[in-house]
Amino acid sequence: MNGNNLTLRVKELARQIEMDYAGVAPVERLRNAPDGWRPADILSGARSVVVIGIRIGQGVLYVQKRANEEPRAPAKYGVYVYQSYGYNLLNDKLNLAAWEVAKVLEAEGYITVPIPASPPYDVRERVGIFSHRHAAVAAGLGEFGWNNLLLIPNNGPRVRLVSVITTAELEPDPMYEGAQLCDPATCGRICVRVCPTLVLSQNKAVKFDIGGKVFQYSEIDRQYCLSAPCGRCLLYCPVGETTSQ
Repeated sequence: MNGNNLTLRVKELARQIEMDYAGVAPVERLRNAPDGWRPADILSGARSVVVIGIRIGQGVLYVQKRANEEPRAPAKYGVYVYQSYGYNLLNDKLNLAAWEVAKVLEAEGYITVPIPASPPYDVRERVGIFSHRHAAVAAGLGEFGWNNLLLIPNNGPRVRLVSVITTAELEPDPMYEGAQLCDPATCGRICVRVCPTLVLSQNKAVKFDIGGKVFQYSEIDRQYCLSAPCGRCLLYCPVGETTSQ
């Protein structure tokens, strides 16, 4: 099966198993990742990365906002809805999707490594074995926001991701070339202001080259980020926000 047909098959599979986004990045776009975090550092001979995403439900986001804004019962217990249906369940579904994609690719003779959606590999440093966010940008799904998160044009950061690294040479997607999604001058860096542990910087940026395009996002002190996902940098980002939220 040629690379284009196999790519279409993988994306169709993702759609059939309830995934909302799928993109492909050639490993060359991630050549500037730190030593140890490049695709080929995980899989020798890697050629492509498939990134799959699923939206977080609007109702789940709604109750999490109430949990943040109304610290009384029952609103405060909305955090458990977010933990279960905006995080744990979505991670399980993403991991299953990555496994299904890996099976298809390995059936065609390609070595393929699905990377778990979460939790972080190094809990102390809160750094995973591989960055789904950087891979998603490389696969054309969107760009970075100041909040360190992937922004997708129609949904902002309200998405969870998983990656599949493979020796298959798949058809790459073009990188995002649309209008700038993150505009700190307009939102006043709301992600910095709503963070309960103040881990995001107001003006110190990390710059990263992906596929020849330079992106930047806030420095972050990961050790002080809440161990349970509060989601405020995601919840209050105006990009892709709908009135029903």
